[in-house]
Amino acid sequence: MNATQTPTVPALPPLPLATDAMWRWGHDYDTPPPATIGAILDALLKRPGALLRGVVDGGVNAPTARLWLLAAFGMALYGLVVGIFPGGRQVWVAPLKLAAGMLLAAVICWPSLYILVCLGGGKQSPWQVAGLLGCTLALMTTLMVGFAPVAWIFTQSTREAAFMGTLHLLMWVVGCLFALRRLGDGLRFLNGRGMPTLVLWGFVFVLVSLQMTTTLRPLLGPFTGWQLAPREFFLQHWFD
Repeated sequence: MNATQTPTVPALPPLPLATDAMWRWGHDYDTPPPATIGAILDALLKRPGALLRGVVDGGVNAPTARLWLLAAFGMALYGLVVGIFPGGRQVWVAPLKLAAGMLLAAVICWPSLYILVCLGGGKQSPWQVAGLLGCTLALMTTLMVGFAPVAWIFTQSTREAAFMGTLHLLMWVVGCLFALRRLGDGLRFLNGRGMPTLVLWGFVFVLVSLQMTTTLRPLLGPFTGWQLAPREFFLQHWFD
């Protein structure tokens, strides 16, 4: 070998993009999506970094309100499938109850999310945290709407309310897990560190949401009026 010749070192193969979560967030971070529902929904599923940029740096043009509106509409759409099972007034009452209950649970849990983000080292403002929470809710309900045709098939082929309740709960849990994971990834990307306090908040949010559905019952039974159901812990209600 010539003494002046520099040996070539083979380049390392690039990491698979599917396993590089941080690349997915940073790839589109500089291009926030247009302020339309369609563009926001597309970014929610395909370009989370772009949506994150719009939430954090959008100011008065941030898509926060549209994200919450999209989440409410998605939950109401899924609630339509829930209400078809008992029929009658529940066809339109169940969507209202589920959408209002989800929004109320999110508003109740918003202050604790902001506090726990701050305690975990986050620098986001309350309004930015509200936008991140809106992303979480919108993704959760979008996934549930994707599962709605499956739930509708069982709605038309079974009379077992306990089975339908379990099926709806399973679909909500799947959507919630994906959405909470996305929230954790976004906060990690923005702050350059993990958010262990988010696990506690996720637990609180799940408990509040489940208790809210028990308070607003019946959802799978006939309409009994607008008064709130008697006080009961959601686990006791399920077992009964």
